[in-house]
Amino acid sequence: MKRRLMAMGLLLTWALAWGSSALAAEETEVEVTLNGFEIELEHPILAWKGSTMVPVEEFCRSLGGDVQTASWDSSPLPGGILYRWAEDGSGVLTVEWYDRTVILTPGKEGAAFRDGVLYAPLRPLAEALGLTVEWTGVVEISYPKRQVYAESLEELFNAVAPDTEIALAQGEYSFADMDVEAIHNPYVLVDYDVFDTATGEYNTGAVYQVVIQNVRDLTITTGNYPTPTRISTPWAYADVWRFENCRRIELVSGIAVHDVEPGFCAGNCVELENCRDINLLELTLDGSGAYGLCAINCRNVGLYSSVIQNCTYGAVSLWDSKDIELLNCRIRDCTGCFHLLEVCNTSDVRLWECYAIEGNSAGTLVESTYGSQNVVFDRCHFGENDFGGINGYGWQSSGGAVFVDCTGLS
Repeated sequence: MKRRLMAMGLLLTWALAWGSSALAAEETEVEVTLNGFEIELEHPILAWKGSTMVPVEEFCRSLGGDVQTASWDSSPLPGGILYRWAEDGSGVLTVEWYDRTVILTPGKEGAAFRDGVLYAPLRPLAEALGLTVEWTGVVEISYPKRQVYAESLEELFNAVAPDTEIALAQGEYSFADMDVEAIHNPYVLVDYDVFDTATGEYNTGAVYQVVIQNVRDLTITTGNYPTPTRISTPWAYADVWRFENCRRIELVSGIAVHDVEPGFCAGNCVELENCRDINLLELTLDGSGAYGLCAINCRNVGLYSSVIQNCTYGAVSLWDSKDIELLNCRIRDCTGCFHLLEVCNTSDVRLWECYAIEGNSAGTLVESTYGSQNVVFDRCHFGENDFGGINGYGWQSSGGAVFVDCTGLS
């Protein structure tokens, strides 16, 4: 039976005067994280008289909720919150997630309009929806994920779903050996629209790439084994890991190999498209094709304690993206590249404490075009590289990358 939680049981009564802008002096903005990722909304999350107040509609969308307008927060991810306004214009908002329902009525139980936006106290709202709320200097919201252990690529891709953590058994896995007919999952697409070098055609049915799509709050880990798990594709134009329209994804440990002879290829080790809040941790991105990491129209992507090696187009390609960071990473042995780092219409890119950028060769170290901004190398070490130039520029150039306390760059 569906459990219905009414807002009147959630909160203490608040004065409607909170909605007045005259009280701005009593407010401070609050940082809130969800499963470790910071929640960024158009309107601020505010602390007022001991409670954290959230703009409810935007908060719902940040959880993958129903979409009202196109924005960074608007991906219609299945399994997310559903919410609807009362048709009578009363401003009552009904929020549903799985078997839980909350009804928020302005003027009652703490819910109030502020400058036309419905706010409500965060803790009772989140806990009523089944979330855990903790204070650790910031407000941390979390909830347990379904645990799955997979022993094959088929089991892994069939387990992909929201609110899920998948642990892949140690081993070596190739997409050439995967039984495509065994994949039955709306969150996974087997994409045959891949160029087949054997025939010179697309859609031959002989080559493919797997796309994880439209999913949120997913973790995939291969475990911290003495011998890292290796996942490879044998096809020059296929990606190893590809995510589209996803949010709050963690990919942890292992080797992703674009396992073909170096040359003219278009496949990447990790490709992200229309994604937000992505953590890539302790990976080895070993490409002999295009890039180790490619992000298109993404925001808040982090590559941490990882290695990018043996790529021939470049190490990283970023298009139409924002807030990208590489921390404590090694970039090595990427030779004959166009550019080691390609940045197009992208802002706020930071490579910091990357202690070994070495053995690489490229026309330029950084190519920043179409108004890219704030590309920074911070405390990085360069060694035995061969770059035709440091900053390459396209039209409407940003002026190139900035180097802060870096060593070995000449």
